[in-house]
Amino acid sequence: MKYDAVIIGGGLAGLNLGILLQMSGKKTAIFSKGASGLGFSSGNIDLYGGPDWRSGVETITKEEHPYYKIKLDVIEKAAKKFKQIYGDELLFNNGNYFTVNPFGGVNEESEIIQRSMAVEKKKYSGAALLRFPGYGDFPYHFCKEGMEKSERLGNIQIYISRVEIPWRYFLTRSRNLSDYLTQPSVWEEILKEISQISPSYDLIFAPAFLPADSRYSEFRAQMEKASAGRFREIPGSPPSVAGERMSHVLRQRYLENGGTLEKNAPVVGGDWEGKRLRALHVKNYLYPVEAEFFALTTGTFFTGGLVSRIHEVVEPIFNLDVDYIPDTEKWTQERFHDFGGHAFMGFGVKTDSTFRALKDGEPVENLYVAGAILSGFHPLKEKNAGGVSIASSYYVHEKIKQRL
Repeated sequence: MKYDAVIIGGGLAGLNLGILLQMSGKKTAIFSKGASGLGFSSGNIDLYGGPDWRSGVETITKEEHPYYKIKLDVIEKAAKKFKQIYGDELLFNNGNYFTVNPFGGVNEESEIIQRSMAVEKKKYSGAALLRFPGYGDFPYHFCKEGMEKSERLGNIQIYISRVEIPWRYFLTRSRNLSDYLTQPSVWEEILKEISQISPSYDLIFAPAFLPADSRYSEFRAQMEKASAGRFREIPGSPPSVAGERMSHVLRQRYLENGGTLEKNAPVVGGDWEGKRLRALHVKNYLYPVEAEFFALTTGTFFTGGLVSRIHEVVEPIFNLDVDYIPDTEKWTQERFHDFGGHAFMGFGVKTDSTFRALKDGEPVENLYVAGAILSGFHPLKEKNAGGVSIASSYYVHEKIKQRL
């Protein structure tokens, strides 16, 4: 079977690109080797350092930067289209909301937020942090202390409130917690308890546990009613329920629009005709997969899009050109938790001005690159990992659509 476009990687950039192409009437397939980087994310989108992101983008002068190639008006279109695709469970921040991280830090920089995490900027007098017996994969006391030190929540009392449900030893990860709490009998008890304590607090925080599947909207509405609108989720450690929730929604949108999604299907190479990629080799597939265009959206080191070797960094599928520092001693900072960001997080695949991949210094005619694997930006330092993913995938969809 031959496709209009085949996408390698089923994360934020790959799914968004696939949805956009399917909505444009193109026949696509996504090949994914496993879990995407969304499972490591908060499920919110940072465009570029906060609500004033537009001003920041306009100051970028580095020609290699993805945003320099895309331009401001296209980034805005990409963000609006992404929210339209996702639906009403996402909202634009515009400086009106903040979220809370597991250590109690207040984040005002996410521009597109899941409703269950968005805290309105106003005065509060007291908040509860729900603690679930048997679930230890959340730093409750650190979170409480962090919120009490923050400018937004520092003048209110934070109470850790134990939720009276039976102890379950298997609540080792956020997904386990979600699966347990959303069982009908347990869920009813949770709603009753929250409805009883909600009048005592302005806000009720909890480690994210609302379903990561299609039940989310229904369960969020029930929780909103029980808590009188006071309940807010805090994304936990990976695997993040909130991140998996975003992944589920995007997968559903892609399939609803007629796309082909092949999971556990790693791409291992390709067939070439000069500077043109003709077909892909997929592990355990008998025949090559042909397409007019291809897109690489495999992420960075965490998802295997880039591989570090003793003295080099490589893109493992096609051996594309990678922008990295040859001196390995400069790859990292002395402090592991360096929020300025280690240099290796800025490594990525080189592209031309239209995001076509470079191989041996020349653009591949029909292979585009989108998402975190792109070179020229630093996602942690610039706070724009999600923004680059949705903007670059939108831009690549436009280029492929024009050429088909």
